[in-house]
Amino acid sequence: MSLFNLAWRKYNLKDNPYFQEPLAISDSKIPMSAFIGRKNEILEIKKMIELGEGRFFIIGDSGVGKTTLLNYVRSLARKGEFFSPENEIEINQPMSAQEFLLTTLNRLYQEAKNKNLPLSGEISEILEKLFNLSSYSWDDNLPNKLNYETLKDIYFKTIKEIIYPKFKGIILHYDNLDNIKEPELIEKMFGEMRDLLMKSSKVIFFFLGNKFLPEDIGYEPRTRQIFYFPPTDIPRLKFNDVKKILEERIKHLKKGNDLPVICPHTEGTLKILFELHNGNLRDTLKSLSACVMELSKSNNPVVIDEILMHKLLTEKVEKDYLNGLTETEREILKKALDYGKSITPSELSKITGKNFQNISSKYIPKLMRKSALEFEGKEGRNVFYKVSSEIVWWKLSNKQIKEEIKIKETEKEKEINKKLTDFI
Repeated sequence: MSLFNLAWRKYNLKDNPYFQEPLAISDSKIPMSAFIGRKNEILEIKKMIELGEGRFFIIGDSGVGKTTLLNYVRSLARKGEFFSPENEIEINQPMSAQEFLLTTLNRLYQEAKNKNLPLSGEISEILEKLFNLSSYSWDDNLPNKLNYETLKDIYFKTIKEIIYPKFKGIILHYDNLDNIKEPELIEKMFGEMRDLLMKSSKVIFFFLGNKFLPEDIGYEPRTRQIFYFPPTDIPRLKFNDVKKILEERIKHLKKGNDLPVICPHTEGTLKILFELHNGNLRDTLKSLSACVMELSKSNNPVVIDEILMHKLLTEKVEKDYLNGLTETEREILKKALDYGKSITPSELSKITGKNFQNISSKYIPKLMRKSALEFEGKEGRNVFYKVSSEIVWWKLSNKQIKEEIKIKETEKEKEINKKLTDFI
C-alpha cells in the first residue's frame, strides 16, 4: 500500500487544478489555448506591440493574472513575426545595469539557439562565453565586473542580427519588479539604463509590477521620459471568467480514461471565495488548495461545499495565523483587515488609537513574522502594508456568514437524513 495517495486522483484529475503559477508559453500544465477572457486588455497590448518599439508598464494587484495575460499575447506574437523568449525574465531582486544586460543577453541567446537562428560566428562565440561565464560562476558580483559599454555594444549587435531580416521586432517581458523592496534601487537601475532602453530600435519592453512600480522610478524628468505612455492597469477578473478558467483547467487535467471528472468544489464555494478575495484569482485558488490540503484522509472524493470550506478555513486561520497573538495584536490585525485596502503605519495608528512608534516598531514586525501582514510598496515616505490572503479567511467568522452557513448546514443535514432514511 502506498504511503502517499495523490489527492487529485480521487477526482479523476492528473494534477492540481488550483495551481497559482502563470500559464507559460511552453511546459505549462495546460495549454495556452485554455486562456479565458481579457479581450480589451489583449487588444491594448497588441496595439503596443504594433507600434514596433517602446517601453511599457503593466501594473495590477498581485495575483490578477498580469503574467499569464502577457504570456498569452506574446504567444500570439511569436506565431507571427516577432522574436520573444519563451520565459519571462525575472527581476525579483535589485539589479545593476550590467546584470540587467547580461540576463537579457543570456535569454536572447537561449531563444536563438532553441530556434536554430543563425548568428554570426563572432556574436555566437561571445554570447556562448557570456552564457557559460554566468552559468558556472559562483561569484554573485560577476556582472558588475563586466564593462557596461562592452555589454551594451554586444547587445545592440545581437538584436540587430536577430531582427534583420526575419523578424519585425523583439518583445522582452520583465516580471516581478514589485518584489524589489527598495524603490530607490529601481530608480537607479532605470536611470543607468535610460540610453540603452531608448536607443533599442524595434525592441518592445514590458515591465510588470504592482501599482507602486511607476512611482518607484522616481520623478526625475530624464528617467520619466523612458516611458511616454501611461501604465496599463490590469483589473481583476469577473466571476464568470474565473468559473470558466477552472472549468477549462479541470477539462484539460482529466485523466485519460472513461471515468467522469468530479469537480472538487461547488459553485457556491467558488463564489464565496471569489467575493471574499475581491476577485483576486491567485488568492481564490490558494484558498481552494488550502481546503483540499486540510481535508481528512479519505479514499473518496470529498466535494468542498460552503459548509466544509467554512469549517476548514476558519479552523486553519485560527490554528496557523491567529494562534499566539495577544488580544491587542488581534485587534490591530482586525482593524487592518476591516480597512479593506493597503495601509500605512500612521493610518493604522489612527484607526486603532495605538501609539505610532509601537505600531511601526513592535506590532507590524510581529504581524509580519506571523505572515499576517505583508509589505506592499512605498509611495514617497509612506510605506504600505496589506493583510495576507490567509488572514482574509478570518472574515468567514463574522456573524452574518456564520448564520448563513448554519442555515445551509441544517438544510444539508435534513437532506442527508432523508436520503439515509430512504436507503434504509
